[in-house]
Amino acid sequence: MKLLIPYILIAGQVAFALSLPADSTTAPQGIGAVELQWQGVIDNNGTTVTLTGTAESIFKQIIAFNPNYEQERGEGLTRRDPINSDSILCNVFNPADTNVIDQGISYLYGIGDGLCRAPPGVPGNPGCSRVSCSYNSGIFLCNDQNFEAQIPCRLVADNALGIVRKCGYTAANGAHLTHGQIWSFNHAWNVVINADSC
Repeated sequence: MKLLIPYILIAGQVAFALSLPADSTTAPQGIGAVELQWQGVIDNNGTTVTLTGTAESIFKQIIAFNPNYEQERGEGLTRRDPINSDSILCNVFNPADTNVIDQGISYLYGIGDGLCRAPPGVPGNPGCSRVSCSYNSGIFLCNDQNFEAQIPCRLVADNALGIVRKCGYTAANGAHLTHGQIWSFNHAWNVVINADSC
């Protein structure tokens, strides 16, 4: 019996370790994410473009095309109440810096009049776009549909803000962190905040 106790303890430790969430510095659940494709109007003449990158880099590309973009489309920069989702799961994936995520959300509102795209996926194996990432803190748009998702970027921003409001906390070292996942009402797509390499 004494010989069995160490084996039982080891087996219990292995089972506990396997039950923990996988440590991931990529898209949720270890799924690779593609660069965000954004489509939208960039001036008062109705010029529509498709751009690729993060919300930060897309915003800078738009300003390079049209330095007056912010003044012409300023209404897209306003934060709104994130009421377009019905379920949030906190403390999944890896913690991200809340202040950095807030900056990413601001850039998403800055391009909020356009469409953020995510590649096709299926439930359990979504297609994800990395919509924002800096200082190892990322925002992802993930799609459970078998066709490309085209979601207004302001809704992606609303959902990311919903995660920050519901899931944000202060760590023992004083760092402001957040991580989680929020679904659209129809559960066809979701937004994830997760640590990432960037």
